Amino acid sequence: MREERRSARYQQRVRTRASKLRSQTSGNNQAQEWNISLVDLPPEVLDTIIELLPKTDMANLAAVSKAFKASVESKFWRKIKSRIGTPRDTAGLVDFLTVRPDIIPMIRALVLDEYHPSHTRRLLSIQMPEMHSILILHAGEPIKHASEREKRALNRSLVQQPKLTN
Repeated sequence: MREERRSARYQQRVRTRASKLRSQTSGNNQAQEWNISLVDLPPEVLDTIIELLPKTDMANLAAVSKAFKASVESKFWRKIKSRIGTPRDTAGLVDFLTVRPDIIPMIRALVLDEYHPSHTRRLLSIQMPEMHSILILHAGEPIKHASEREKRALNRSLVQQPKLTN
């Protein structure tokens, strides 16, 4: 909700600024026409716009060109959420990161909606140098109880996450 309000305020500022630019007149008092595309924007402005986009729009923008893909990917993978009962659960996330290790340095936060001891430990055994936060939203008992032997083996594989703050 707050992000939507921020996005709406930003869009209003962009419209206002564009309107002012269009209404500026040249020496002969005729309105100038401004043709500005995303490619013409400074990188920091483009980054701000991309950060305010919903994930679906980010994915669409990444499909436009290689340049946009490079700009969008780091923001797209910044926060990853798992979904219980789908291929995007914690086990699926571990498998995905195994296949796409290029994404690992982009991850800043993980939001897991399940607590599966084995899969969570497997996930935490992956070195994520830029990860700052992990949030587990599962209420109740763990999904599957791991044996003590399995827990000990998995605990040995855990790695320090240097930037983790919570």
